[in-house]
Amino acid sequence: MPFSPNSLGLSGERITALFGEDRNGCPHKGIDISSSRTSKPFSAGVFGIVGQPIGGQWGTVTVNPLHAPSVRIQYLHCTNISVASGQLVTPWTVLGNTGATAPPNSGITGIHLHLQVQPPGSGAPPCWKGRYFVDPTKFSTPDLMRGTWYREYTQVQGPLTVDYKETWSLPSSIVGQTGRVVLEAIAYSGSCRWHFIMDWRLPITGRRPDGSIDAQANAGSVNRPVSCGITGGWKPVSGQGRLALRSRDTMEILVGPSSGGMLQRIGSFATGAADDEDQMNFVVTEEMEYLARSAELTPIGVDPFATEAPTNAFATALDEVSLKEATPEATRAHFGVLDDEIF
Repeated sequence: MPFSPNSLGLSGERITALFGEDRNGCPHKGIDISSSRTSKPFSAGVFGIVGQPIGGQWGTVTVNPLHAPSVRIQYLHCTNISVASGQLVTPWTVLGNTGATAPPNSGITGIHLHLQVQPPGSGAPPCWKGRYFVDPTKFSTPDLMRGTWYREYTQVQGPLTVDYKETWSLPSSIVGQTGRVVLEAIAYSGSCRWHFIMDWRLPITGRRPDGSIDAQANAGSVNRPVSCGITGGWKPVSGQGRLALRSRDTMEILVGPSSGGMLQRIGSFATGAADDEDQMNFVVTEEMEYLARSAELTPIGVDPFATEAPTNAFATALDEVSLKEATPEATRAHFGVLDDEIF
């Protein structure tokens, strides 16, 4: 989505001067956006890193977008600059306030925001003094949270070794959009092996000033693997947490003040429209509904936002029968249960 008053947090304002308009014989290097004659906070409109220059006689904020770091995006005439050089910003991060900051006799007329986009290039008019600019209303600003993210890790839980593989799919960072989490967990001990697959719907519920987004993990389905006469006893449970982009291709899971780990992007970032969900919404099938109802009997809950392994009664029970030497007959004799009972 290109830059617009709305994307910059200036809803209700309008573009008052276009890119390329004649300014005393020199094409305008960017666009001007009104501010209703009042200093207003504005946002970055893009994922990026605050660069140089910042401040100065033109009240400048410079941002290098993460998806095109050789480009300089500059916001001029600012007052009350709210960010610092090196800071990662999101489209909703407030950079400062619109203003009329400029050198004396510069000819500035009233409070507004001037936005210019400077990529590498050549062939610009001489009055641009060796710099090259493009129209901000045609410059792509992709939602870098959109896409598929992944991590894998291993934990030891009692007698079990568990290999986890998580896939997080996000249609965008927009509140109201819904993503999906799929967790594949392979738990094994000796010759016994359980292969779990769990799902969560992931509605985006809020955006925070620190650049993170709030998400609610709503439990979906789980299969019921059987090995060594024991039915695996895990199920997905609902939880909540935050997600924060840390670079173009890494995103952090946050739970309160703690980190829940890092996710890596799969493939290149998506450049499609933010409201195009690419079939990322979680779709409940009849089989998933059956599995979810069956899983209600399962005592062990797994939350994708949990920062620690769950208290694992399943692993404790397995430890009691010494799985490395267990047989289905010994397991049933110990627990006095049928194969399809969950514990």
